[in-house]
Amino acid sequence: MEYIVLYFKIYRMNSIGLHGKFEKINDSFMEETFKAFEQLEAIQKKYGKTDNDTVINEARDAKVAQVLGYGNINTDKHGWDAKDDAEEFLEVKQSSASANHICATFNDTSLEKADELGKENLTIALAVWSSLRNLLFIVYGKNPAIGPDMKKKIITAQEKGHIRPGTQSIPMNDLIFKYGFKIHPVSMNEEDIREFLKGKSGFKTYLIKENRELPFDYEA
Repeated sequence: MEYIVLYFKIYRMNSIGLHGKFEKINDSFMEETFKAFEQLEAIQKKYGKTDNDTVINEARDAKVAQVLGYGNINTDKHGWDAKDDAEEFLEVKQSSASANHICATFNDTSLEKADELGKENLTIALAVWSSLRNLLFIVYGKNPAIGPDMKKKIITAQEKGHIRPGTQSIPMNDLIFKYGFKIHPVSMNEEDIREFLKGKSGFKTYLIKENRELPFDYEA
């Protein structure tokens, strides 16, 4: 039995080592990036944004909130990301356009927080960026079924013994075609968004086989 366990550990270590794409460190890339960090550091000092992990996220969340008409951003790490003056809240999730499987990922979600995801006064937004500053479009909306569905995912993950059962994702295609979310174009037009999504995981059946329409909304 000990030999089997040892073999498994060695195999696992070796298999992890086989993954990844290792390249020689690019000095120019590193130097130019740190040069750009100087300007960001000056902004951090000017506005007292000392947390390196949240300063970019806060700026991006604020951009999404502003586009969707929410004027107040949450500068704390806890709670929803933004709200308007009528106590309507916004939870923002970010994704890169280069990802094949675009999802809204909720980290460390408790069963109590899962319940809140379906509340009437909460809108969920998934923003897609082609770079740090270029926002392509936003998928946003609300649906009371999201809370119970998220709770089921968490409970199932707990029963299976997952290390982080509270970290769950909702694919963008489910947000649109299951939960009825809308698409708000920002720097990418409707036709290009459709072509872009045809190449993403989960959209082939809807957009190519079934030729479904995408629910664009210009009244955000």
